[in-house]
Amino acid sequence: MKYSALQFTEDFMIPYSTDFQKQIPVCKDLNEDEKVRIKTLFDQIYKESVSNLVNSTAITQSEIHTLLLELERIAINNSDTSIMSEIMERYKSLIDSSFAKERQVQYYAGQLGVSANYLNVLTKKHFNKPALEMINERLILEIKRLLLRTDNDISEIAYRLGFNELSYFSRFFKRHTGSTPHEFRNMMNKMYQK
Repeated sequence: MKYSALQFTEDFMIPYSTDFQKQIPVCKDLNEDEKVRIKTLFDQIYKESVSNLVNSTAITQSEIHTLLLELERIAINNSDTSIMSEIMERYKSLIDSSFAKERQVQYYAGQLGVSANYLNVLTKKHFNKPALEMINERLILEIKRLLLRTDNDISEIAYRLGFNELSYFSRFFKRHTGSTPHEFRNMMNKMYQK
């Protein structure tokens, strides 16, 4: 049996440092498909690292990153479903408590002790949507609630939910709903008056 080892420093992977903390199992038996994919990636990394061609360092870094992502995918596919469900429940709970002040996936991933990339993979697997979309959906729900159930000015609602610019708030709402906050409020008021 032939073995391969890959050693590199964290500094070497600085271009990919934002999602460097991967959820990779320490020990795992690979199935045949996984073995083929991992062997192919190791072969590519080796060939590139000894090629001395232009940009070989950057390409080697990229291929190591691809290998780490592949190992992460293998880990996710073999993880205990109940643990994943628990992480997703905690993610939804964190969104509910923090969406007004925190809108970055990186923040939530940090709170959950996973990488932003891993959190995205999990939300796509469990909810069929990216992690950011879940944050935005919760924010839109709250905006609609405030538009319908309060008499607050739209600018007050924007400020309350952490938007510093009213124009950005309106664009954000329109991008996700198809109407401006003002149009939405008017439409709903007319509907309730009937």
